[in-house]
Amino acid sequence: MRAGGKRVSKTQVKKEVERKYKEIFDLAVDEITYQIYAVMLTTLDKSYGWREKRLRRFINEIEAIVKLMVSNSTRYGLDAYQCEEYLKNKYGIDLRKEVKIYE
Repeated sequence: MRAGGKRVSKTQVKKEVERKYKEIFDLAVDEITYQIYAVMLTTLDKSYGWREKRLRRFINEIEAIVKLMVSNSTRYGLDAYQCEEYLKNKYGIDLRKEVKIYE
């Protein structure tokens, strides 16, 4: 294969495609995360009267749980799916049924 006059192997192309895919995926995850946080925090503010101190504490608590899940997922057996199950079992909240993504 040639790219810009240089000979490029299929392996090099595959690595570059994988690198770009990861870069785009990471950007999408970041954007979705910021948007979800924004909606949650705005809801807590407008519907429940939370202000800066509580909102920041909420962010810190979420970050702590996420870090625990990422760094010690097998040690503590905690991941997002288990959080879903916890909410479903403890409160009867089935996010897969109650959250309408495309309506």
